[in-house]
Amino acid sequence: MTKKISVPSGPVGIIFGGSPPEIKTIKESSALSGVASEGEYIVGLIVPGVIEQMGGFDEKSLVSMLKQYSDAKERILILEKDSPSFTDRKTSKVHAKGGGKLGVVFGGTPPVVTDVRDDSPLADQVSVGQVVTGLSVPGKVELEGRFDTHELVSALKANENEEDRILTLTDQHCQTLPVEENDASAPIDGIPPSPRAKPGGTWYIQEFGGTKTKSYGCLGLLCCCLPGLIICCLSLDKRYVYQEPNNGKRFDVRGNQLEKTGKPLHPMPKGSVDPMKLTETQRTHPQI
Repeated sequence: MTKKISVPSGPVGIIFGGSPPEIKTIKESSALSGVASEGEYIVGLIVPGVIEQMGGFDEKSLVSMLKQYSDAKERILILEKDSPSFTDRKTSKVHAKGGGKLGVVFGGTPPVVTDVRDDSPLADQVSVGQVVTGLSVPGKVELEGRFDTHELVSALKANENEEDRILTLTDQHCQTLPVEENDASAPIDGIPPSPRAKPGGTWYIQEFGGTKTKSYGCLGLLCCCLPGLIICCLSLDKRYVYQEPNNGKRFDVRGNQLEKTGKPLHPMPKGSVDPMKLTETQRTHPQI
């Protein structure tokens, strides 16, 4: 029997254990006392408009996600009375040899394969939707359990010349919710680009003086001086910017915090997709 329960913001007041997470203890002060029962298993977590994850987590990752979205207006836990069958889904180990790019795009926490490039050396071994549950570089790195995409990518890059990088992937159902089309005046409420960013924020597009602006400016200075100076004062580059609720902090698509300066933020164009669901190139160089 499966049931859904709504979890209010703040502490849950439940102690979980195992994988999949089992409810071990429900504190008397818990808002879920009388709603959830000890011995039930958590098989899914939904934060409406942000993330929907079925499986692919243990008690540590579940608690981390509940804390990450503790300020969300609504969190939904999906429970089963019996241990869920999907815990036996296939797990595979893939050798990611060093010396070149993997051609695989990861996203989220835990890291999920969101894109596999046609020229990827792992194209026949990795599939979109798989969850990365471990990374091992013998004698150097051992990631398992709870880690995010930033930690995974950093570890892969730091050991990019190692011949023996072993990824552990699990076939689990893990997806982010599709974002509905919006009018030009309605910004997209999207997936935070970093665990440090509060959920429930909004994605915008901002002009800024990046590489394109500098390149054209230098060319203009070499050719005709004054026009080059004028170009340097303009902002020809564009980037996606995530802003936390209530005019909070700003982050770029890589999860770096931005200063609240520069050009104003513009709403995403009608029909836009959440930037975190795009490829790395599309996220870094928005075309509008």
